[in-house]
Amino acid sequence: MEKKSKLISFTPKMGKDGQQRTYTPSGGKTLYYQVVVFENNDTGEAGSTSPVPKWSLNAEYTYNIESGQYGNAIKGMKEVGKEYNGGDKKKAWEPEDPNKDFFIAKMVGMEAATDFFLKLDQTQFTDAIPVKTNLISVANLFAEYIFDISSMPSGISPKQVRITRQNALKRAVEQADIPIFQIVSSMKVLERSKEIEKYLNQLPS
Repeated sequence: MEKKSKLISFTPKMGKDGQQRTYTPSGGKTLYYQVVVFENNDTGEAGSTSPVPKWSLNAEYTYNIESGQYGNAIKGMKEVGKEYNGGDKKKAWEPEDPNKDFFIAKMVGMEAATDFFLKLDQTQFTDAIPVKTNLISVANLFAEYIFDISSMPSGISPKQVRITRQNALKRAVEQADIPIFQIVSSMKVLERSKEIEKYLNQLPS
């Protein structure tokens, strides 16, 4: 059944190797997977032929959602009011190349913030601002950690540092429901992320 809702966020679906998950069908184009979230709370994986899709945030989309063993698959996404057999009525927003890494950092920050709030026992949450109004603030905080060039380690490329931090942030969020770590606030997530980042940087390349 076709559904319709506003697109709230989309973030790269990262594999265990720290790279964006992809799939290349025989004789076809490579698909880059994103985790998409809609205003009606539908969420799932959607494929695009670009690692940074030309999807418009806060725009209304029609789509189909299919549930499977590994979660929801979002298929046939089409922006409402956009012509697909000619020119665009509305040009989809696309980040300029110089801002691409920051754009990805913000998407990863939003995914991490959302996963953190979903995982955390709300009775233990210690951030001062309520969850719903704090989501964007926490997402921005996480993105700033990923992209902060003032604290880049020497001898490592900025791109590799950002990849390491994205992985560290994801691992910290995954550990939020382990009592011994006491990750009960966004600042605790960042503290744990930095510990994991330091560990990862010590591993042999």
